[in-house]
Amino acid sequence: MKIFKRILIDIVIILAGCVIGILLPFKLIGEVNEIALFPFDEHLWNHTFDVINSILLLVTLLTAIFKEQILDKIYHAKFEVEKNIDYREIVEHTEQGSRANYYEKVMCVQNVGNRPAINCRLILDSVSFKSESDYYETEVDFKEAEILPQSLKPSNNQLKPQGTISFPMFRVLPKVAAHDEIPERPMLFQIGNNEIEIKQGKTDYSITFHVEAENIQSTTNKIVIHWNGKWQNRKTEMDKVLSIEYLS
Repeated sequence: MKIFKRILIDIVIILAGCVIGILLPFKLIGEVNEIALFPFDEHLWNHTFDVINSILLLVTLLTAIFKEQILDKIYHAKFEVEKNIDYREIVEHTEQGSRANYYEKVMCVQNVGNRPAINCRLILDSVSFKSESDYYETEVDFKEAEILPQSLKPSNNQLKPQGTISFPMFRVLPKVAAHDEIPERPMLFQIGNNEIEIKQGKTDYSITFHVEAENIQSTTNKIVIHWNGKWQNRKTEMDKVLSIEYLS
């Protein structure tokens, strides 16, 4: 597409130069001896139109060659990731009262383009962590980079213009039955379908990702989860030990 733009710019410059050169002829011998501004010359005008027709023919040819690229530029899907730093609490009601069954962060993505996006998925580019005592971030090896949308069959995975789709980014949930009474029970920390080791003490978990579909992908995004590795039974308390920062 950059080459096509460069060609169009060159054509415009050439066309402008030809028109100016034909319509404003002059002789320069020491000084300007003759300047003819828009002289009425039938041969001159015919020559001008021949040049213009030749350039228009070239533009038509290039348009036919680069038709798909032009249409993709004008008529395309475009992703915009919602920069919401909140996460949700899935509540369980027991005889002892209500408490969180698990916590989940959902990334919402909108198609702000003018063309449907087919087969949308969120792709994890990297996951890393860094605790207070670490000098450098540690990369996490994960098995599954692809995260599919929530509540969507693959055959119906089409995001229309101005439509919104959501992806389950991460979950914090107990390993044991939710009705056990131990407040700091063993937990699972999942990013997509990958289980991530839980670090005790204040730790930053960095996730970079992008959203893609057929023939399109978003820019790279990054969120950081600040968490001390502790579990709290309600979100109002969990908010004190776990927060999310959206960096890009």
